[in-house]
Amino acid sequence: MEITLYAVGVGAVSGLVLGLAGYLKARTKQEQFDVKKFLKTGVLGAVVGALVAGTGLPEDIVLQGIANMGGIVLLENVLKWALRSNNVQIL
Repeated sequence: MEITLYAVGVGAVSGLVLGLAGYLKARTKQEQFDVKKFLKTGVLGAVVGALVAGTGLPEDIVLQGIANMGGIVLLENVLKWALRSNNVQIL
């Protein structure tokens, strides 16, 4: 499979969205925004996008796995942000 700018771009954008969710979660703990961490997440997303495109595995298997893992982390961060912002503690 060919590594394309599209695959790298999708990975980078995915990483930045994940970084934003992590920022929102961290903000509930009064942590400062760390530009380096945010950009690092975007760069790592671009690397993952390139690696996924270069595996040669069927896209549906790889993309489903990556989507599931990313969705889990994104949902976890958003839920933590929402709960912490409203002072809700679960277990």
